[in-house]
Amino acid sequence: MLKNNDCIIVANPVSGPFKRELKKYLLAGPKEVLGCEAIGLDTKSEEEYRDCVIEAKKDYKMVICAGGDGTNRILINAGTNEHTILGYLKLGNGGALGSACNYEDSMLRHIASIIGYRGYIYQDLIDQAIQIHNGTVRNIDAILCETSAGSQKALMAGMGLDAEIIRRSGKRRINGESGLWSYVMASLEAGFHWSKKYTPDPEIKIEIDGETKTFNKLKSVIFLKHPFMGYSIRANPLASLDSGYVHGLAIDMGIPRILKALYQGYFKEQGNTQGTHLEGETINMYTTTPQPIHIEGDYWTTDTELRTIIIKNEFRMKF
Repeated sequence: MLKNNDCIIVANPVSGPFKRELKKYLLAGPKEVLGCEAIGLDTKSEEEYRDCVIEAKKDYKMVICAGGDGTNRILINAGTNEHTILGYLKLGNGGALGSACNYEDSMLRHIASIIGYRGYIYQDLIDQAIQIHNGTVRNIDAILCETSAGSQKALMAGMGLDAEIIRRSGKRRINGESGLWSYVMASLEAGFHWSKKYTPDPEIKIEIDGETKTFNKLKSVIFLKHPFMGYSIRANPLASLDSGYVHGLAIDMGIPRILKALYQGYFKEQGNTQGTHLEGETINMYTTTPQPIHIEGDYWTTDTELRTIIIKNEFRMKF
């Protein structure tokens, strides 16, 4: 068991469908396994939570965030990662990083999360904590994402239709819908309105390590450092956390093939085979029509340009 001053859990109070008091209950198991305390649930804004993470990185050898992919975005962007080992407990919506960490997952777990079944989730978090405790420290790359709105480090980003789905899904969650249901409904809604709201560019340019490719009627590009999107969808099986490259997936296909990609990504062991795989140390996307952009499953901004640059061995994570 780790000593108390070696490790801390920093829990995001607003991630996922769970209230603060329920999160305190759910984190009791991981606290016991890891021999540490949990902080962060009393923060009242993203800025306060970020400051909490920064201070934790100064005081502890290992900082474990408890939340969703957006929480991990805050974790890797808050202060320096040079002297701290990071960890992740899946306590939010989507949880793509949990799949990348090889945490056990299934449709039953997603249903348990949606309906808030405490017993299943409680044991799930204990299992994740045990995996962290017994795990291996690994060097992980990050993607530096740049737009006119600024820059952020991430393991997952996207521009186009998938970001519009995330934007609409976020609005639905604010109105009380569950994560998975809001994503399904937002997908249908965005697919119907996409061509009306964002006239497809006849040509979209993607620059990979200085070489430009042109795509016709491209719907979306997903940038990944691991194979997964939310809900265990293996979107790009070729992506790897420590490959030294940005991995992209260009979605230049119609609705039937997109549905096939989602089916393959969730139900087939080899994952999705649809779309065009991209790989490089830098991948930049240029459009004439402003497109929505997301970072780690959170809507970020709308722009005509997204630049991505690999940062090799940006942080260490134990799982």
